[in-house]
Amino acid sequence: MRVAIVHEWLDTVAGSESVTAQLLHLFPNARLFSIVDFVRPGERGFLQGRQPRTTFIQHLPFARRHFRSYLPLMPLAVEQLDLSSYDLILSSSHAFAKGVITGPRQVHICYCHTPIRYAWDLQETYLAGAGIRGVRSWFARAVLHYIRLWDVRTAHGVDEFVANSHYVARRIRKTYGREAVVTRRRAARTAPCAIASVTSSASSTCASCGTPLVTTYDALRRPRLRCPSCQGVHVEAPVRPHLPETDEGLREGAPWNPGLDHSAGDPT
Repeated sequence: MRVAIVHEWLDTVAGSESVTAQLLHLFPNARLFSIVDFVRPGERGFLQGRQPRTTFIQHLPFARRHFRSYLPLMPLAVEQLDLSSYDLILSSSHAFAKGVITGPRQVHICYCHTPIRYAWDLQETYLAGAGIRGVRSWFARAVLHYIRLWDVRTAHGVDEFVANSHYVARRIRKTYGREAVVTRRRAARTAPCAIASVTSSASSTCASCGTPLVTTYDALRRPRLRCPSCQGVHVEAPVRPHLPETDEGLREGAPWNPGLDHSAGDPT
């Protein structure tokens, strides 16, 4: 079985990149695709040696620093990725990755961090926060209208949605009319050995072989308990204080910074 993993864009290491890193670990022979790849050499460890295939936006002027300015071209760009030779497509999407074109004999599973926030219910919040008014506002609204139409259409190309919380699943249902399987990133396993996730009250020994676990840290400086014998990794983020179930990771009234990824979802 040939597997393709589609990531939004690669320029830093954040929440969505952590998910893609786990997918790369689970499917070591998978091919990685992305709209652009500008990750610095010293931060490429999570790619596990992969060299992503990118789109034409990679080569446009000033793309290294301002690729987000080409947002109106991203639907076209992601549709040009040729995945026709792959059996399973896994997309890690908060905007455009789910829009890859697939055929009836292919299976497309989308790990959806969120529908495109700034194109849907938070459009006014983002535009106001970015100070976009007048003619620029009308142009931005026209672009976002086009993106909404494209976003709904491409949802039909996904065979199964996966969400990291019930809140995101509700956003997917509201936006696309689709149900999502809910999983939690903090409970994910990143190694093949059959070890259970560790909670703050659980024993710090490997459930498979009984070896004491050692603490390591991932690219986001989150603690990981690793088994030195069977190389199993327990993924467990620090316990956070209870927060009201509002939009994942977005503080109410916070301005939109186009250079900041507001779409990675709940960091746990």
